[in-house]
Amino acid sequence: MAAGCVRFQNCTEGLGGHLVRPTDLSFMKRRPFWLFETGNIMQSLAYFVPQLWIPSFAASLGFPSFSGPLALSLLNVAACFGYLLHGILVDRFHVTVAILASTIGSMISIFIFWGLTASQTMLYLFAVIWGATGGGYAACWSGCAMAMRKQSNSNNLDTGLVISLMCAGKGVASLISGPLSEALLSAGSWKGAEFAYGSQYGGVIVFAGVAAMFGGTACIGRAFKML
Repeated sequence: MAAGCVRFQNCTEGLGGHLVRPTDLSFMKRRPFWLFETGNIMQSLAYFVPQLWIPSFAASLGFPSFSGPLALSLLNVAACFGYLLHGILVDRFHVTVAILASTIGSMISIFIFWGLTASQTMLYLFAVIWGATGGGYAACWSGCAMAMRKQSNSNNLDTGLVISLMCAGKGVASLISGPLSEALLSAGSWKGAEFAYGSQYGGVIVFAGVAAMFGGTACIGRAFKML
């Protein structure tokens, strides 16, 4: 009993002996955070769209019933490698390099491979490229936090809090993307358009591509020396 009291007393003294570092929330008033967060939300709006609609999209083109689930499986496997690739880029370069790679790859996969899908091969290629590029975007969050800390010259900036806010932004986008893409799907097909653009998914594809493009907002900020 006495030993337990001693251990409790030491623990209390240890906790009381350390100063709690104040959390710096001033980063939320600065442009870098909002450039990163805006791009994160926009890219997240695009990220969930293919996962929602690939199975029904494949069925609408008359592909075999296994093609939609297979495409989703390829997407998720490719996303694992995408995380590794973007993590390497974040470790070696400024985070905007990884964001730019993700943005360009995402736009190519959506506008070319998804938009021009007319065969199962194109669908699978889209799933792999989108998973490796758009799927790896979240690996940039730590790089965003470190870039903000470096620019602010403040050791009190809580990188964990920044990453949590980025995660929250992705969560908000996940709630919005479903109803929004469903409304675009209900708008009907684009008359005169060809390939997948001419299907009822044309508006969804363009929306995902444009949202992915704005995922590179931080790159524009970097170009204008705002980061």
